[in-house]
Amino acid sequence: MAWVPIIPLVENHGVLLPHSVATVKIGLGSGDGMTKQKNETQTGATRELAKRSRALVRLLVEAGGGLGTHGHQDDAHGWLQDRPEELPDPSSASAMRGERSGAMSRKAELSSAKGALLCALTLVREGDRWAGAETVRTQVEGAGSFEFYGVGCVCRVLQVRVDRGRREATLAIEGLARARVKSVTASSALVMGHCVWPRPDPSRHGPSMRDIRRLAEALYSVQKGILKAQNVPSDGLGKLTKSLWQLAAKSDASEVPMWKAQSWATQVSDLLLASPLLDKLMSRTQRLEALLVTSPGDRVRTFTSILQQKCSDHEALQLLRSMEKGGDGGAAGTAVAAGRARTGRARSGSAEDADEWDELEQKLENNLPKDSKVYREAKREFRRVRDASAYKNMPPQPGDNMMRKWLECVADVPWLPSSTAGNGAEGPESQHVLLRAISVMDERHYGLKTVKRRIVQYLAVQQLLSQARSKGEGGGKGARSPVVLCLVGPPGVGKTSLARTIAESLDRPLQRVSLGGVRDEAEVRGHRRTYIGAMPGRVVQALIQSKTSSPVLLLDEMDKAGGADGGLSVRGDPLGALLEVLDPEQNHSFVDHYVGHPIDLSDVFFIATANSLDTMPPALRDRLEIVRLQAYTPQEKAAIGVRHLWPKALSRHGLAGGRVEGEFEISELKPEVVEHVAESYTREAGVRQLERCLASICRHIATKVALEAERKAKGGAEKDAKGTLTFEVGHELVNKVLGEPKVASTSRRHLARRMQTPGVAAGLAWTSSGVGTVQLVECCSMSLTAVVAAGVEAEGADNGRVGRLTLTGQLGEVLEESAQIALTWSRSQLTASTPRRARRAATREDVHVHLPAGSVPKDGPSAGVTIAVALTSCFHGKLCRADTAMTGEISLHGAVLPVGGVAEKVRAARKVGISRVVVPEANQREAREALQDGGKGEKVEVIAVRWVQEAIEACIEGGNPWAAPSERPTPSNYGAGGQQTLLSRAVDAKL
Repeated sequence: MAWVPIIPLVENHGVLLPHSVATVKIGLGSGDGMTKQKNETQTGATRELAKRSRALVRLLVEAGGGLGTHGHQDDAHGWLQDRPEELPDPSSASAMRGERSGAMSRKAELSSAKGALLCALTLVREGDRWAGAETVRTQVEGAGSFEFYGVGCVCRVLQVRVDRGRREATLAIEGLARARVKSVTASSALVMGHCVWPRPDPSRHGPSMRDIRRLAEALYSVQKGILKAQNVPSDGLGKLTKSLWQLAAKSDASEVPMWKAQSWATQVSDLLLASPLLDKLMSRTQRLEALLVTSPGDRVRTFTSILQQKCSDHEALQLLRSMEKGGDGGAAGTAVAAGRARTGRARSGSAEDADEWDELEQKLENNLPKDSKVYREAKREFRRVRDASAYKNMPPQPGDNMMRKWLECVADVPWLPSSTAGNGAEGPESQHVLLRAISVMDERHYGLKTVKRRIVQYLAVQQLLSQARSKGEGGGKGARSPVVLCLVGPPGVGKTSLARTIAESLDRPLQRVSLGGVRDEAEVRGHRRTYIGAMPGRVVQALIQSKTSSPVLLLDEMDKAGGADGGLSVRGDPLGALLEVLDPEQNHSFVDHYVGHPIDLSDVFFIATANSLDTMPPALRDRLEIVRLQAYTPQEKAAIGVRHLWPKALSRHGLAGGRVEGEFEISELKPEVVEHVAESYTREAGVRQLERCLASICRHIATKVALEAERKAKGGAEKDAKGTLTFEVGHELVNKVLGEPKVASTSRRHLARRMQTPGVAAGLAWTSSGVGTVQLVECCSMSLTAVVAAGVEAEGADNGRVGRLTLTGQLGEVLEESAQIALTWSRSQLTASTPRRARRAATREDVHVHLPAGSVPKDGPSAGVTIAVALTSCFHGKLCRADTAMTGEISLHGAVLPVGGVAEKVRAARKVGISRVVVPEANQREAREALQDGGKGEKVEVIAVRWVQEAIEACIEGGNPWAAPSERPTPSNYGAGGQQTLLSRAVDAKL
């Protein structure tokens, strides 16, 4: 508490508020009052109050703060001393101050005009008082009384100026803080007030975050509505509004202390209350109302309500004017009401938004585990974003929409284990799972016995593990099968449909995650939440779409993810990101970058598909159990076409049943017709192209049926003499619809004709479409051709020259290396007993190796044996057997190495009519199993070899020409290194 001199403010001075600077003009003439009040007669109390104001000015000037018109303080002080009748006696002021114990001394109070403390109180005018307003009254002897409002502003004097000509003094004062005046005493010299400074606790009485956002919204509405309409610059107000909104957001995120946000909001409201920018928006009464509120929170709310009311009135006025301009004056009241109603909706949000927020909150409560970190973060962010979205007039903040999307994503993720029997988190618990799986797979898939058996085994293990967990055995939830099936096979053999069958057998939803062409690691792990357009990874998206924590997740085309360099790029390695997803020891806490919290993937049944394993990293292949799907045989394609593809094609083209009484009739499709279509018009491992061919036949029939129906409808009673249309689906109709065969068939007679020249051998190859084929390898020695043509031998013309190797036919690097190894091995077989022509062709003459069909790229490690046999045939001038085809890779010492795709290769040989195939010994079992499928063709003999000499012995007419008949090698006299022991004896004989 303290006694402070009072500077009275009348209506012309308005209201002094904290943080504001004001000027108060006080008349110094004998007839002047405190201010220039026009058209009013000063009462006795007012005159007495004016005298005390002039006395206050005199004290301030004496303290050294007065500045005259010309800037001379002494002149101003002397000018005041010449008018003693206008000012009270200074001694009376000293006596008054002495009468008050505890009051400040004159030197302590006004030691310097700059910095002197006063209390600015507003006088109560007639009709200005409202209910609840606190006032204080003081009595002036012999002149009546006057009344002040009980809350004023403690101010600091900045400057005192005295103008001689206008006979007035101007005080520049700065509001510091509110002060509650307990009592006012007016002596003969000054008016003194007994003041206290209220200090409310900001944590208890400060504005809430909701109040701060409402204030920011109201300021934004004033800026964009009222001030913009009046062309008042408001850039500073916009910056303050933005700072308020950001401060509230940071305070919710615990980045800024709560008290700091409350303090800043209070200062902003006080500054704007005293700002000239809002002079036209706020009346004197409203400013007084804001001044009298001492609680910071109540003051902010009062200021906000005043601004909101002004915005509502402004919008209603604009609507009224627009209606009047449009000529609909009768709707003026409706327009005003509509404007106020719409403003109310803008503040509180629409009912639809409220329903959406309620639904989101309910999903968060139901789907998230209550004791988890993600639940606590989601609830905190939900409250913040919901409160921010309630203010529609505020500009959207960049983080709010992103956070709302994140909340919707988190609410949709299946965090809790599924409780239904079919989708249980503990594996397939429903009865007869195995029987249903066997039934569905046999019904929908023909053949594939090995694949079906492996899938049934997996389901059986899962069922036993589920039973063990239900009994509390087997290690609890951690007792899970670590197997992730990977179906590898050519396109169109049923990998995706098999995964769909597995999901149906388990009664789980199937979600397909296509990885083909994925180059960004964020596609698997998700994007960082702060990025624009961020979204969760494809694994989490699949979980959200399945709405269960235990779906069947199909990772389709896994081998096509990543770049050509194995997946490494500047955007990460998507295949490397799959390691955590597929590892049973890690995927129970998989962290998606967007979600930011661990997600349990241990209940998900992963199935991967791929066409090849070559592009997969070894670490990823190690986590997969490879189940290979072979290409369909012609007989399997025929059965699939008759049982599945043809009925589906008829149904899709409106020809279901194959017969409509009185309209058309379609004959039964025979397996040999489907086999003819598969062999003559398709070259594929699967049945996709076969399905397209059958669809072409159905379109042809549907066109005929539709035209005939229109013809009959147009002719009326006249009917076609032919009656019912009948379609015989046979070779004739197939050739008519599909045209000439698209795939040229290779016969044994054609191969025999091509192989009537030395240097031509029949090899077996595996194509990119997943089927096998017979590939001829042609070799030619340049000088040998010239000798045969000229009939002479150019002896000595190129002594010392080593022949060159030329390769053509679009060969890849691996195939080129195989040809070089075969030539090197052939040259290493030269001995003293080798014919002179063979020695010359192998060492001195240029060799050209060509693989026909040069427009087709060729590569792979399975042509070494074929090239070695073709080179041997070329060097020795002996023919290769036309009934024998071969496959296999060779080492530099002549060992035959195993290769892939043997099943497709031997089936291709049988289809052509070849009766003998030479395969590596390690592939012997696979080749024999492939020939036991009951396919048509001659019986094929499988010859397994370990060394390239054995292959040459079986493939060239007359046996191995590298050794004399007495030195012909047997399997028992091949060395461990692959070289013949007879070569060592020949070298010993030379030495």
